[in-house]
Amino acid sequence: MTCRDFGFVHPLVNGEVDFTSSVTCVCRKTEDNRKKKAQFLLKYCQLPEDTESRTFANFDAYTPDLQVALAAALAFTPDGKKCLVLISKVDKGKSHLAIAVCREWLKLEMAARYVFVPYLLDELRSAQNHEGDESYFAMMNLYQNVPLLVLDDIGAEKPTPWTQEKLTTIVHMRWEKGLHTMVTTNKPLDQIPGDDEGRLGSRLRRYAGDNIYAIEDCGEYSLKGGKDGH
Repeated sequence: MTCRDFGFVHPLVNGEVDFTSSVTCVCRKTEDNRKKKAQFLLKYCQLPEDTESRTFANFDAYTPDLQVALAAALAFTPDGKKCLVLISKVDKGKSHLAIAVCREWLKLEMAARYVFVPYLLDELRSAQNHEGDESYFAMMNLYQNVPLLVLDDIGAEKPTPWTQEKLTTIVHMRWEKGLHTMVTTNKPLDQIPGDDEGRLGSRLRRYAGDNIYAIEDCGEYSLKGGKDGH
């Protein structure tokens, strides 16, 4: 027996329909569970506030470099290449694409985590004084194992041996596990601040292979309709 989109059905009692009572239809339960999962995944992803417009549909690929970057981001799916790196100066659209990638993964009901790299490092420092789900071990486990991790703005952090060790460890472990990682940075991979030995840049180059793109031939990026973008 189906509800025909009413959301409830009359139960069967001793083989007869009981019209005096009703129960939630299994289709509604399935839809409710799907909505709850979508809400959980969105909260878990931790996308920045007021970025609902950061989608592929709203990305203005008005130069060849932006068109190539958009195509690479569109192809960055669960079945695609494991690592994508976008390089550009500030306000060229790479963060827009990073957020759009997350939103596409969420549509597929795949877990994703977006993080601004300086915040990730602050979080790890703070986690050393916590236990349980907020502990350093829990945070590192999350960043090393979530199906999609977006590291937005590597190079914006204050470089120290500690910060480079943590970023290198996260990237290396995800590479070894074959997980998907997207990275944006405003520095060439051989010029990441603090990466004096080139370990982080080297791992990213091997992880991404030819899936590394520079956005150069555009002015300050803006959303379709003239809104600011990054």
